[in-house]
Amino acid sequence: MLQENIDDWMPDPETGINIFDVIGTSINIMEQQVTQVRLGGDAPDILILIEPDLMEFGIFDFQQAKPMIQRGYDATIDKIADIKAVIE
Repeated sequence: MLQENIDDWMPDPETGINIFDVIGTSINIMEQQVTQVRLGGDAPDILILIEPDLMEFGIFDFQQAKPMIQRGYDATIDKIADIKAVIE
């Protein structure tokens, strides 16, 4: 019985999906929804949305911090012209 319960938490051999992936994806969706609602109700005067592509990373991919930070840096550099236009 205990082994069956533990097996339910481990990655599915066919899909590779496990309970932690489901929880992480659910948290990401919830966070995006809260952000959209907040931006709708409390719209900032200026909005420059920087959204690095992090879809290949999971919520527990702590060992992938450097590539995630690099993606955020690159996405910010891509928006530099917009940022400068706002502050000038």
